[in-house]
Amino acid sequence: MVAPLTRSFVKPCPAVPRRHALDSITMNAVHAGAGRPIVFIHGIGWDHSLWGGAIAHFSDRYLTIAGDICGHGATDKPEGPYSVDGFAQQWAELIRKLAGEKALVVGFSLGGMIAQTLAVDHPDVVGALILANTSCRSPSVGKAHMQERLAAMQDDNGPAAAARLAAQSVFSASWRDANPDKIADFVDWRVAQDQRGLGEAMKAASRFDLADRVSAIDVPTLVVTALGDKLMLPSDQAIMRSLIPGAEYVEIDNSGHMLPIEQADLFEAAIDAFLARYWPASETHNSTTREDVPTKGSKEESL
Repeated sequence: MVAPLTRSFVKPCPAVPRRHALDSITMNAVHAGAGRPIVFIHGIGWDHSLWGGAIAHFSDRYLTIAGDICGHGATDKPEGPYSVDGFAQQWAELIRKLAGEKALVVGFSLGGMIAQTLAVDHPDVVGALILANTSCRSPSVGKAHMQERLAAMQDDNGPAAAARLAAQSVFSASWRDANPDKIADFVDWRVAQDQRGLGEAMKAASRFDLADRVSAIDVPTLVVTALGDKLMLPSDQAIMRSLIPGAEYVEIDNSGHMLPIEQADLFEAAIDAFLARYWPASETHNSTTREDVPTKGSKEESL
């Protein structure tokens, strides 16, 4: 298992991860706080630790949940092929297990593809959506980047070459130039990951297309777009927004694809504003908060 990327530029998560047995896999997840649930789903090549700062920010008012997508982090990494539909099924099970009710789902990049699929195919677990730097179908630019990375992974120095390509596509040039040590940490961390699971996730994202069904989403939805995103172009995200009935739209400047890192404060502020309108915290909210504290003989284990 690769340790979460907290030493460099991802804030430590204030909760202990535990493994939760689902029907098909065992998923690694953290949950903190109490109240109305918010679920955070990361993108390709990351894990729950991407959301450490967000969990610290929101867990004083909400039950906050973040996990590792299949093939990532400490979640199981079965043989492929993977699919976004399969990821969504797993996340639906996890939300039912940890939240016990509908959640506001925040999906970033691949996580946004999963979040859209949850809203369409598992509406019993989604009460509202925030979709960040994602699309309702694998965009041509993003698909080309992933194909380039998959090809690079086949060379002798493949993982390092693919990690450097990833850094160039997901971080803005200005952020890379200002943070060379953090980019080096990112490359080392990406190289240490399970490359087969990473590759299968990229293939799954490349096959994703929900454009013909995304209009079925009928919950409050916010699309958050980084104007400097070179992987999921703002124009592709605008198309997704136009297809989701009533979707709201926020643009954030001075950030590449990795909005939760490059402009974390502005991203969290956009989430806060949306929560105030559509998902307010309530001291009288009677949510079924499931702590899932492992006991002797249980299927959950602390990492």
